[in-house]
Amino acid sequence: MSLSATYQIYLEAEDVSFSRIQSSMTFVKNLLANCSNSYLRQSLVEDESEPGEYVLRCCIRGDIHEEVCAIPEDAGGLAFELAEALETIAGACSYMEMEGSLSWQYGTERKNYKFRSESGQDYCDIQVEDPV
Repeated sequence: MSLSATYQIYLEAEDVSFSRIQSSMTFVKNLLANCSNSYLRQSLVEDESEPGEYVLRCCIRGDIHEEVCAIPEDAGGLAFELAEALETIAGACSYMEMEGSLSWQYGTERKNYKFRSESGQDYCDIQVEDPV
């Protein structure tokens, strides 16, 4: 079966100290680097923070396209494990705002997800949308 998945998650917080920016970025990078899903471990985490302005800004990206899926267990669990990672980030870093999306297709199954967490909210809202 083939696998196609694209995700972009944006994290942002204002009035954040330099040390909190550093520790937050380390937390996000370590969480993804040590997760059980091999596809999520390959996520690109871009630090776009402006410490001098006390702004934390980060983007998590992934773009996966395999004609023949290399790791079926990880492909099938990608959406669940990404949602679980975002719940963990929202719980640990409730001062951040988060929003993003995942478009996922594995074989004939296709789903689109939207993720959102407001500052002060320790959970991530996850919406499943009809695929286009």
